Amino acid sequence: MQLVDYNPAKLNEAIFGLEAMYQHRKANPKSKSDELYYELLLKFLVRFTTATEKGNYRVGGGAFTPSEILAAMDIVLYPALPVAGIVANPQSLRQDMFNTALEMGLPVAVCSAQRMWAGAIGLGYIPRPDIIVDTTHTCDDSLSGRLIADILDVPSYRIDRPLIYTEDAVSYYMAELQGFIHFLEDKTKRKLDWDRLEQAVEYSRQVDEIKKDIAEMRKAVPTPMRNRQMVSMEIVDFYWTGYPEAVEFYKVLRDEMRERVDTGKGGIPEERLRLLCFNLPPTHALKLLDWWEKEWGAVSIGEPLFTNMYRASELDPQKPLESLARKDFLGFCNCMYAPGEMLIEDCVRFAKEYKVDGGVWYAPVACRANDAMIGMVTDALQKRGGIPVVAFDCDYMDPAHASEEQLRERTSVFFEMLKDRKAIRG
Repeated sequence: MQLVDYNPAKLNEAIFGLEAMYQHRKANPKSKSDELYYELLLKFLVRFTTATEKGNYRVGGGAFTPSEILAAMDIVLYPALPVAGIVANPQSLRQDMFNTALEMGLPVAVCSAQRMWAGAIGLGYIPRPDIIVDTTHTCDDSLSGRLIADILDVPSYRIDRPLIYTEDAVSYYMAELQGFIHFLEDKTKRKLDWDRLEQAVEYSRQVDEIKKDIAEMRKAVPTPMRNRQMVSMEIVDFYWTGYPEAVEFYKVLRDEMRERVDTGKGGIPEERLRLLCFNLPPTHALKLLDWWEKEWGAVSIGEPLFTNMYRASELDPQKPLESLARKDFLGFCNCMYAPGEMLIEDCVRFAKEYKVDGGVWYAPVACRANDAMIGMVTDALQKRGGIPVVAFDCDYMDPAHASEEQLRERTSVFFEMLKDRKAIRG
């Protein structure tokens, strides 16, 4: 099909709306971290939209792109899911993007985040990336990255990451990262600044240390974090990994939480249910997290697949490639691509330490990584911890599979059961 040339109107409209939200937050502050989150979101979008005119490159990738390398080379990460999601309102635009992706050759069996990203580019809503990088994680960016690169006629690179975490695997992955650096140097005609890479790894080291503090504080009863803040954490990780902005955000968030813990206050007025949220609700239904709090006093005290630092590596800026290789096995999001036994042990231990009442799994219908683990993790938590877990079929981006209203109804039934169960147990 003939792709439409990029027209910045849709993206500018979305940025204008986010600017209005930011100004509202400034005028009606709830927390410093909330205000800073919107400030950093807008700051990234300015950097993203002006990349070409400033002579920078945009590299399309997912959560597993070694962002510190891009930061050290002054290359802008182009994260597929959040950027496409920014222009997907009103939601009627989503179906246009899906239809366009289908015409481009991406079938409905592919993750909707990848399809919507490709469709938004095909319609000219967001710019084409200059380069696409994918990885061999189970995530669909490993399947669709090269296809999208071929369709868009842009260069691509695949980083091969072994499944099992061993010293040989770390050495192999370090060589893969070195190859990625050579590829970027060739395509961009700029050399990696190794001093900047060490600094980027140092920023990530500081963030990891703060994340450990946050995870520990979330054990408190009541827990000090709001549900929406897990979304903020993920988006900041997408946009600002390897930059001082990430450190700034996490310091502010940690300090707010520490103040609540020290004064015995929770993130919400009355905590009644403590839950594991295994996967974020769909992007079209994130208000579910607010509804959890207001209607049920339900809080997520941990997200086993994307925020909790079970086995965080000790990053060493003096060994940047080795640190990034270890981080890819042990850091943000990557625990879901570990062997099932490792994930099960972590989840069982976590549920006991954090006094969990139950778990909720919003299960995207086309996500091979998440869905493959539901049965084994659910069974282990029930048999070894007595923790009930429910999974709801849905989709990351497409409300046609399950609307927000439908998900509320289904979640209500589970929460009612948990409430009764807790009352019986006293």
